[in-house]
Amino acid sequence: RSRYIRPDAWQEPNLSHPHNVFLDFWARTGLLGWIAGLAWQVLFWRRVVRPGISGDPWRWGAAGAMADLLGHGLIDQGFFLIDLALAFMIIFGTGLGIADESLRFNSGSS
Repeated sequence: RSRYIRPDAWQEPNLSHPHNVFLDFWARTGLLGWIAGLAWQVLFWRRVVRPGISGDPWRWGAAGAMADLLGHGLIDQGFFLIDLALAFMIIFGTGLGIADESLRFNSGSS
């Protein structure tokens, strides 16, 4: 294996993940996992950034945190470490919970 490592990369010989969250999902879980990861993102963004829901700052905080996770995932590990996966799931669940609460509150006041 040492003949495949560039001479200037000897400090990290076990760097074996793509530095892109979308390619990482595809490489680790295959096409079906990549589709599932993409579906999570579509579900999150369609529910959290929904027109007609009041400008709840918590909702925009969850959207900003998810955007930060995606931005980080485009240059480094994005999901498949325990702390990053936990942060993703907390933000995902919080965003969907806030979106559901906003929707219930707005539809109940009509």
